[in-house]
Amino acid sequence: MMQQIFRSRKIEKAHTRVDLEKTIAENKERGWKQISDIKEDYGNYQVVLEFTNPR
Repeated sequence: MMQQIFRSRKIEKAHTRVDLEKTIAENKERGWKQISDIKEDYGNYQVVLEFTNPR
C-alpha cells in the first residue's frame, strides 16, 4: 500500500480582520492550517492557508 500526500495552498481575503479570523476558524475545522501572518493589503486582510490530505 502506498500513501500519497497532496498539498495545496490558498489565499483567503476579507474586508475586515474579524471576518478573516472567522473564515480561518471555519477552514481549520476542514483541515486547513494557517501558514502565514495576517497581512493588510490596500484595506483588505489576507492570509495563506495550506491543506494536507493523505490518501
